[in-house]
Amino acid sequence: MKWARSGDTAMRCAPWTVAKVSVKGIFFYELWHDKQAGMLSSFSTFDLAKAEAMKLETAGQG
Repeated sequence: MKWARSGDTAMRCAPWTVAKVSVKGIFFYELWHDKQAGMLSSFSTFDLAKAEAMKLETAGQG
């Protein structure tokens, strides 16, 4: 899976997007899928979000 920057705070590897979000000064990373209506999950690091996307892709959910 090859990830590329898709904005100031997001990385994309279609159909996956990981967005860096800040709430009250706390940063986390949201995992999104093009075919899902909402965020799948949030993680403390980009690497954890990317690993989950890879896991789901391998399981055939991508």
